[in-house]
Amino acid sequence: MRERKKWAVTGILLAAALTLQVLARYTKGFADWYGTGIYPRMVFVVGGFFSVFPFSAAELGVYLFLAWIALYTAAAVILAYRHRPGILKNYCASLALTASALLLIFTLFCGINYHSVCFSENEGFSMERSSKEELRELSVFLAEEINRCDMALAERANRGDTALPMEGDLRFTSPDMMEQQAVLAIKEAGKTYESLSGFTPEPKAVWQSRLLSKLKIMGIYSPFTMEANYNRDMPLFNVPSTLCHELSHLKGYMREDEANFVAWLACMASDQPQFAYSGHMLAFSHAMDALWNAGERDAYREIYAGLCRNAKEDLQADSTFWHQYDGKAAEVSQTVNNTYLKLNSQDDGVKSYGRMVDLLLAYRRSVR
Repeated sequence: MRERKKWAVTGILLAAALTLQVLARYTKGFADWYGTGIYPRMVFVVGGFFSVFPFSAAELGVYLFLAWIALYTAAAVILAYRHRPGILKNYCASLALTASALLLIFTLFCGINYHSVCFSENEGFSMERSSKEELRELSVFLAEEINRCDMALAERANRGDTALPMEGDLRFTSPDMMEQQAVLAIKEAGKTYESLSGFTPEPKAVWQSRLLSKLKIMGIYSPFTMEANYNRDMPLFNVPSTLCHELSHLKGYMREDEANFVAWLACMASDQPQFAYSGHMLAFSHAMDALWNAGERDAYREIYAGLCRNAKEDLQADSTFWHQYDGKAAEVSQTVNNTYLKLNSQDDGVKSYGRMVDLLLAYRRSVR
């Protein structure tokens, strides 16, 4: 494609992406219509296609894309040096075309859904201002559920029911088995919450999970291949809730608080105690953070003291695991994620993950 034509196509793609973004942000009902009518079909087609591959196509795509950028840049520089300066204009046009195409794909496969109706509205949860007493009750409830799940896991381990135990922890099956169980958990939750029903491709582990660890990333949704990817190296108890969190994005719920809450619902719907344990540990961490930030330090210490030994050890192991990756890479990753979330209408950035507690409290009110 010639340079002028590349710029023309770039303009068309950018105009299409920006038009869709404006419609999603400012036209009432557009994002909801798209999220319920168009997006699931895209997941079925695109997500279904890439689900055929047993590896993360998104991860491979990143490596190939970076290699192409490096080789193309080197070739452009060499040719320009050899008295062909016009090649640099063509090079810039190609990069602009590529960027505009990626922006349009992102908008279609992800960006629009940031502006659709909230899960709480979809399912009729009443979002109200909560009291400290409700927060304490939620934290106590989650601690009790963690203790109950831990007993179930211990009993299963003693019976030898687990398959492919990892790292000597007989309470959990291998991440490979959890991938299938996560799909079943989402499908089970879909029986109660219709928006979670429909086709769900299996999540995939990232081959270079250590890189995700260095960036302090537990999981990532790829809008370009519609895949739910996760970090295989993190402590096992994190895996089930992370899988369900990433799969929730494939159901159109892009906001992080909603993805966390949907993950918890799916973990509760699963018949696997390792999923219930993981979901409650996710919720407990956020609830306890909220309790501490609310000034309820004594209640925090008392509730934590009542937690079973295995849960305390898991939380300590989790803290130790992530702290080893403290550094510039993790700080940059956090900053990028924070900026990305704010650009997509999550004004409190990475703090939006913690808003899961509001949804948990709303859920508790709805079932009383």
